[in-house]
Formats: sequence, structure tokens, C-alpha cells
Amino acid sequence: MIYYAAVPLTLLVVILQVAAAPSFNLLGVHADLPVVWLCCWAAVRGWEESILLIPVAGLGLGLLGREPLGASLLALLPVLAIGWLEDGRTGRGRFLTTLLMVFVAGFLYAVIHAAASFVGGEGLGPPLNVLRVAPSAGMLDVLTAALWFWPIRLVFGRRSRGGVFRRT
Repeated sequence: MIYYAAVPLTLLVVILQVAAAPSFNLLGVHADLPVVWLCCWAAVRGWEESILLIPVAGLGLGLLGREPLGASLLALLPVLAIGWLEDGRTGRGRFLTTLLMVFVAGFLYAVIHAAASFVGGEGLGPPLNVLRVAPSAGMLDVLTAALWFWPIRLVFGRRSRGGVFRRT
């Protein structure tokens, strides 16, 4: 049931990324909203549920954005590994671990996206530009994740079903 909301919300995040995110620059970069959304979703719901959301976001960015079609999909693949690593964690420290994973995913997204775009024929810019942009993008993604994590967890978090009365 909750998965029916995940695909449209992922597409909404992709549309926000393409249409609105470039307007909100901080530290010379804008947040990678699909990275934040997918990492928070993987932390809250598990990596099994984020497996299908990653291609939806990657292909959506490729079709709506200006980059080569497979660049965003390739750049979002580390989110899957991070979700898999995060899946085993429960209880305390999940928020801080998620923020760390968002930073790593945001950093890798910027580097892989730049490399894939370069292979696709786009210019790379100054040689060290990626090394300046990637940490800033990772930090801005962490700030965004700090705002998004708790509402996502409250709305979409797995709720434990109450205990079952059993007669022993």
C-alpha cells in the first residue's frame, strides 16, 4: 500500500529537482533532492523497497533533465549500496548514520554524474571543479536530509503491529 505513494512521490522529487532546485543555490551548488529522498527512503523503509525507486528517479532525471540519459541512473546506483549497508541498522544512531550515508551518496553522485556526462560528450570544466563541487553538494544534501528524515520517518516509517494476545 505505501509503495503506491513512493513512485509518484519519487517522480515529484525528480520534477522538483529539474524545475526548482537549481534556483536555490547555497555554497555554489544546489541540493540533489533525489539522492536525499532515496537515501531517506532506504533508511526508513529498507533497501528492498528502494530498488525500484532508483531506476524511476534515474530515468526521470534523464528524460526531464539536460544530462545524458544514463548519467543520473548511473550516479544514483551508490544509493542502492548505501541503502543495503543501512538496512541492518536499527534503533539509536540511525539518523546520524543516515546523514553520513547521504553525504557519501551526494559526494559520489556529483563525481559519477560529472564523469558520466564527460563520457557522454559534455565538458568537464576546470579539472578540479568536481573536487570543489562534490563536497559542497554532499554537505548541502546532508542539510536537506536533516530536514526531510523525520517527516519521512513519521509518515512512511514501518510501524510495529501490536502484540498478539496468545494463550499459553
